Amino acid sequence: MTQRVLVVSGNYPPHVVGGGEIATQILAAGLAEAGSTVHVLTIATEKDLRNDGRVTVESVRSPNIYWRFTHPSGSLAAKAAWQALDNYNPRAVAVVSKTIRRFKPDVILTSVLENFGTAGWIAARRLGIPVVDIIHSYYLQCIKGSRFRKGRNCESRCIGCRLATIGKKYHSGHVDGAIGVSRHILEAHVSDGYFARAHTTYIYNAIERRVEHPRTGYRSSPPSFGYLGKLLPTKGIEHLVRAFSSGAINGRLVVAGDGEPSFEQSLRAQADPEFVEFLGWIKPSTLFDRIDFLVFPSVWNEPFGRGIAEAMACGIPVIGATRGGIPELIEQSRNGFLYDPGIAGQFEEAVGSALAADYSALSRNALKRSEIFSKPVIIRQLAEFLTAVTSSKSTAIPTRGLLVPTD
Repeated sequence: MTQRVLVVSGNYPPHVVGGGEIATQILAAGLAEAGSTVHVLTIATEKDLRNDGRVTVESVRSPNIYWRFTHPSGSLAAKAAWQALDNYNPRAVAVVSKTIRRFKPDVILTSVLENFGTAGWIAARRLGIPVVDIIHSYYLQCIKGSRFRKGRNCESRCIGCRLATIGKKYHSGHVDGAIGVSRHILEAHVSDGYFARAHTTYIYNAIERRVEHPRTGYRSSPPSFGYLGKLLPTKGIEHLVRAFSSGAINGRLVVAGDGEPSFEQSLRAQADPEFVEFLGWIKPSTLFDRIDFLVFPSVWNEPFGRGIAEAMACGIPVIGATRGGIPELIEQSRNGFLYDPGIAGQFEEAVGSALAADYSALSRNALKRSEIFSKPVIIRQLAEFLTAVTSSKSTAIPTRGLLVPTD
């Protein structure tokens, strides 16, 4: 069933901070291609209205005291005010309500909530429109959005984060449907009392392109291992650089990404250029053409892991840490290998297992696994869930993986 869908997203391409904005654009375009009328409400420096042929994108100025995309830091007072308004912001509610009244959607899809905060949920509730939220991160639970502090994942939320997000938790009770981009991120919120009256499911992020054929062998000798993403301590990149720089691994590491200058400089200083190469920020396809394995070494609980899906879609096996949603994507010894970054030597063991395995079989299974991330599959799941939520708010919908495909 085609619908009129209003997407409310604090950031939207070309304004990209992470994978959430990319995923939102893919979903918006996919729903439009499937026949729905899609209108995106987002934030920019100036008001604007454009149409890319499929989706209408309406930009407004930030209803909060600043737009975090262009003003990522400020005084403690400004940060506190920004956080408070993202819990409840009457001005933001008015902005969203105006677009709802004009566009008249059948359903509202909120995604990447920063700067609009809970406004989409409140406006939808007041105007009687079903609203579904996509959970991309820990933004609703943690002022840093990571639930990671002093080198450790937070097993429980601190008092500060609980107080700073109390409005977000309360207003999540207005939401009719909640979608986690992994089982892990969904359960992290539901188990903490979020989305108490919502129908819930998890739907993985979509990828747009898959190669036709798996690989039959390594592209380099010795094999090349790749890292793709931001250069941050939470990503586990330091351990990766040290492991390869030791010379104990039969292979080279190719690093694609950038980060805070001083941290990146420290990484480069630790790296042995004979075994580690830094490429800076490049297109994922450029990295994938050069590597045989992707390594996803996060020490924090990743909500999803977009690079894993993209690598598998190119027939590249993945070696990933047992953190967050990563283990949901990798099938041990079939399309990749898992290791615990908290246990010394496990990464090296995983690399050894990967090098000893049948590479063509790993590649074939990785490409097969990527089918569950393909755009047509994900858009069908999303459309079905939106229809289920809008059809009847009172009808029970099965939870926990309602629309997640199996091999």
